[in-house]
Amino acid sequence: MKDKTQTITFCGVCIFLFCYFLHIFNMPNELTVILGGILCLALVVQQKKLRIDLGICLLMLTLISYYVIINGISGMFYAILYIPPIIYELGNYMVNTIEDKNDGDNELLVLIFIMVIAYTIHGILNSYMWYAGYVVPGTRRWQDFWSGEIVPGTQHVAFFLPALAMFFPSMICMKKRKSLNAWIILTAIFFGYTSLATKSRMSVLIFIIVFFMQISFVILCEKNNVRKYLSNKKVWMIGLVILILVVGGVIAIKDSAVVVAFIENMSKGGGILNNVRFKAQRMALQQIFIYPMGGNLMDLGGISHSHNTWLDMANAAGVIPFLTFTGYTVYTLYELIYLLVQKDISTEIKIMLAGLYGAFFLYFSVEPAVEASIHLVTPWIFVNGTIHGRVRKNKAGKKYGRK
Repeated sequence: MKDKTQTITFCGVCIFLFCYFLHIFNMPNELTVILGGILCLALVVQQKKLRIDLGICLLMLTLISYYVIINGISGMFYAILYIPPIIYELGNYMVNTIEDKNDGDNELLVLIFIMVIAYTIHGILNSYMWYAGYVVPGTRRWQDFWSGEIVPGTQHVAFFLPALAMFFPSMICMKKRKSLNAWIILTAIFFGYTSLATKSRMSVLIFIIVFFMQISFVILCEKNNVRKYLSNKKVWMIGLVILILVVGGVIAIKDSAVVVAFIENMSKGGGILNNVRFKAQRMALQQIFIYPMGGNLMDLGGISHSHNTWLDMANAAGVIPFLTFTGYTVYTLYELIYLLVQKDISTEIKIMLAGLYGAFFLYFSVEPAVEASIHLVTPWIFVNGTIHGRVRKNKAGKKYGRK
């Protein structure tokens, strides 16, 4: 750190973010906006830069249009409107806290792990509520640990996603942070079992897709290292042991009540490929411009939501927030791709950010996240802010000849 003030600010933001993502102290609330706003202002003063980019502009347009169209002009004064931009900017500014070229990505790793650890703890606590029996009988709805609110299982699994997305990076980077990575791996396995127990097919499918995408990316980017590892007898032995454990585990639980019930649930609602959600999404696409101001007037085949964040925004508030949020998504995807093709950014950082981005993106593709709770979206927005900050840092380094 350049001075003690920067250190204090950095630690203060980290504590704030940890409390926010853990949802402790009744966060999120109005205090989140006040404290987050003060911290953003402190970072602006320290860095002497007002970091406004296309992403934050599109995000603000989305939120303002969404809440104003639904609630009228009073929507402008909702505290919830300002939390996502604050979280985005904190991620953006914090990555650029240190300009030292030798510092690497320590700040970025700290930010990633703060979000993952806080969200994971919340997921563990909510899982405890399931196992302790705080469940509405005959449903997949159970109590949130902090708020006491009865929440659908599809919202609970959002807290599983960061650990599941970090499973593969934690495996291949075990030597760097043994205790932390081991904890993430164990919690990811725990969430995998909890997903089976709660019949949450979504989190299982997201994990599988993200896991194999990360493996494919590493193989493409680290061809030489992959060849070296494959020629190592120890790697083959470890791989064989893992394979035996996996196969043994599958055989041991394949006939258990948990797995049988999960498999039966996989075929409900038309199965995966013919799920009623995808039918509703096709119907919503055809009606976006029929109801340009939203109002929840779309015919979705007998269900209340299309189970897609973008399309459900269109159904609720019309074309404007749909188009601006789609633009925001395209912009963040472009920045993610830019980050992935940079040779001077470590593969570890790439697969972490890509995994987190992809896990939440897939979740939003099958859930009305904004209507359920904007706080299910903020982890993804935070990741987008850190990606933008890292991309900007990379471009600045090239501009001034730094590597």
